[in-house]
Amino acid sequence: MHHSIKLKRIALILTGLLLLLLAVMAVLIGLDLSQQKSSPAWQQSIHTIRLLRPDTGEIVMAKEDGQWQMTQPCQLPVNNHRLEPLLEALHSATHEYQASDVDLDAAGLIEPQATVFLNQQSVKLGKTDLRGSRRYTLKNDVVEFVPEWVLSLINGGVTAFAILEPFGLSLTDLQLRGDGIIESEQLPFWQALSAQQIVELQTIDLQNKTPSEVGTAIFGDIQTQLELYQLPEFIALRFADATCAYILAPDALAPITDP
Repeated sequence: MHHSIKLKRIALILTGLLLLLLAVMAVLIGLDLSQQKSSPAWQQSIHTIRLLRPDTGEIVMAKEDGQWQMTQPCQLPVNNHRLEPLLEALHSATHEYQASDVDLDAAGLIEPQATVFLNQQSVKLGKTDLRGSRRYTLKNDVVEFVPEWVLSLINGGVTAFAILEPFGLSLTDLQLRGDGIIESEQLPFWQALSAQQIVELQTIDLQNKTPSEVGTAIFGDIQTQLELYQLPEFIALRFADATCAYILAPDALAPITDP
């Protein structure tokens, strides 16, 4: 009898411990998931980013209501999947050396190949090391290394950091002069349209060209005029008052325009 009661007590204790362990695991998993969904504290403190390259106009991005937007040279939404690796690489730079112990000229940090400003903090990018896989950086008189691809990403310019879909899923209606209101079954095609590049208007000459199509894109309560230029080499899509254009493949619209 006493032996049976003792076994029951042990079973209850083990059950209680198991439930406690499961509860702790649930809390830890929840914390881990919440950390994955939200940006780290150091990243949340960054609200402006400027990318400067020699002989090239600067790119400026600002955080608005928690979302990154490009403000120069164009007003465009930022692709966080491209921006976050850059921020992480700059934050996780390795092998610290005092600047006074490094030949800054040989490291390419006197005349950097690019400079990134995170808020007011500058990070200069110089040459690669002898292996060619890491690049020197200078921040707060400290020399560190980042992956070589950081400069390649920055050199991608606007195209590397902006969302390349001109319309996206927020497009609710589209009206073109030649075709009238786009049929609802065609909207997914326009929503999925992706640009090969995004370029400043000054790099392509559209002033003396007549758009092949004009229309109105409707994003919920917002209406925006647009122009399409069908050129032999590409299609240029420009929204009203925009300083940049989306460059599409010359046959990008063929699926809905060809007979």
